[in-house]
Amino acid sequence: MQIMAFNILHFFVLCVFIPTMLCAVMRVKRSCAEVKGCLRQFPMIVDLVEKDKAGALVTLTYEVLLNDVCSKQEELKTCLAQTTCSVFEQSYTGRATRDVLSYICGAGREALLSEASCFSRDDFELGIYQCSKAMKLETDIAALQIQTGIGDSTSFCSVFDSLLKCVQLNVQRSCSHRAADFASSVYGHTIKALAKHIGCTFNFKS
Repeated sequence: MQIMAFNILHFFVLCVFIPTMLCAVMRVKRSCAEVKGCLRQFPMIVDLVEKDKAGALVTLTYEVLLNDVCSKQEELKTCLAQTTCSVFEQSYTGRATRDVLSYICGAGREALLSEASCFSRDDFELGIYQCSKAMKLETDIAALQIQTGIGDSTSFCSVFDSLLKCVQLNVQRSCSHRAADFASSVYGHTIKALAKHIGCTFNFKS
């Protein structure tokens, strides 16, 4: 069980914290066909989840487009509920997309629209990228702890917590406190399913 959890986490670390073209290819191969079918209507959120593309939020700051995406929310939930992916990492993107969509269409909607000018700034995406880059050392340490038996899969919980705090700090520095809360919550929802899967608990706005 611990080895399987490490494999999932290692895959997650590679594809979310260190986004590359190789990771994109790996993700396509890993996600089962049923989940990919469910996600075809949500490319911008999939980019946010899989490739750590914070700039994908800009598209959703147009209310007409946001309304269109949100109108398909129940359709996505129904579709995902009917999939039969047997391995967690094959359905991870689907669960993360569902959680992010639920947030931006609900509690986070007003902040997304009102802070649109922030999410279109170059330094917004740069700040998120810097957070992902900074997490590389922490993920390497956590992975080493697991490999050597010093820690277990929950060693990654502190990495997740650091990511959310980094996103909050960087966005608040370049935009506003409200935008920072929103961005941190969005990233919290991208890792919510995985965090729950390995037993992590942390607080972010839901």
